[in-house]
Amino acid sequence: MFKIKLINQLNRVIFKLLILGIFLTTDSAIAQFSIVKMLDQAPVIPITFGTAFMNSKLITTTETLLDGREFKRVKSWEPAYDLKKYSDLLDSYISKIDARAESNSFSLSYNPVDDPESKEYLKLMTKVSDSLTKVWKTYSKRIVVICPDFMPLGDDYGCDEISASGQKLNYCATQKNEILVQARNDLKPLFDLAQRYFNKLYPIDNPMLNNEVLNEISKPIQVLQEWNFEVNAANSIMVETGVSLNNALCGK
Repeated sequence: MFKIKLINQLNRVIFKLLILGIFLTTDSAIAQFSIVKMLDQAPVIPITFGTAFMNSKLITTTETLLDGREFKRVKSWEPAYDLKKYSDLLDSYISKIDARAESNSFSLSYNPVDDPESKEYLKLMTKVSDSLTKVWKTYSKRIVVICPDFMPLGDDYGCDEISASGQKLNYCATQKNEILVQARNDLKPLFDLAQRYFNKLYPIDNPMLNNEVLNEISKPIQVLQEWNFEVNAANSIMVETGVSLNNALCGK
């Protein structure tokens, strides 16, 4: 009987240590991440639809044409490695922030912050995070009006028509990338400030303050999510155009 109780106690201890380990790993990952680095690494749109097509992971089937030549028809595709890696990185940080925020919500030491310096830093961080959101919205509005509602042509269209639509996409990508580069330059000082305030406030052991800090750092991450969405949406249309050109046997 004593042995069973001892085993149960050990299991409870092990479980608590596992939970603590997960929490510490999550907390460490959040504390070490850099939104400035993430802004620097934010991808831009491929310069041509051919580049987007060739860099993607293509899933093909081999067919034999009437003249005996082999033809690889694209059945599906996945984004290029760098685009997928960046998307996964964003998702990972968002999951960790959500997990930490949820943990804070269940904390028993949920006390207001009385430190005037911390309150002032939080106000400054809020001001900066709101400012960088406004800056991004200005650029985002300029991006969305370029080639709005552009739909890739299917492989039932002629090769010249598909190719012409691809050339238009190349032009649109160049315009959007110019805006993204401008946005990166204007956002970087604000991202740097937000990171500095985050580094100052995040280590403070107060769940209420910590959740407010997490809320503010989520704003630049939201900007990066929207940036990433614009890039992936444009990339998708470009790849689909390349798929149409390939499957219409335009290269044969």
